[in-house]
Amino acid sequence: MHIIGPKAYTNLLCANNEFLKNITTVPLGDFQHATLEILFLTDDNMDIDQTNLDEIIKEQDWCINIEWSLTENKILLVTTKGQVQAAHKWVDKMLPSLYEQNISDKIDMMTLKHLIPRCLDKPITTVAARTYAKNSFNARCTQKQPPPN
Repeated sequence: MHIIGPKAYTNLLCANNEFLKNITTVPLGDFQHATLEILFLTDDNMDIDQTNLDEIIKEQDWCINIEWSLTENKILLVTTKGQVQAAHKWVDKMLPSLYEQNISDKIDMMTLKHLIPRCLDKPITTVAARTYAKNSFNARCTQKQPPPN
């Protein structure tokens, strides 16, 4: 504080606080941590330059960082609230094809399971879940309500 002065220090703290309030994460499941480090080529010309999912994800405009969760098979993509839709779109559209084309054939089946990463903050609705919800809703709507006292 003494080097930059109290006013500049106050402005810096306020800006940092705004930034922290704007941060959010996109949780990915079925994503083993070691998968981020598997090297592969992004084109067919057999260059020496190899990359990995960690580098490709961090190169995206919406990505601030990747955090490894303490929970096995889960990572967190750190982004801003304004960029979370772009992150979801990239994960839904690009990550599965990158994974299938470059990672799935390099996984050692003895140490890593063959799992395709998916977003954990978006529910997966199945036919069974939709049928259950519809039947539960219809059952509640058709029950007779007791008359008010």
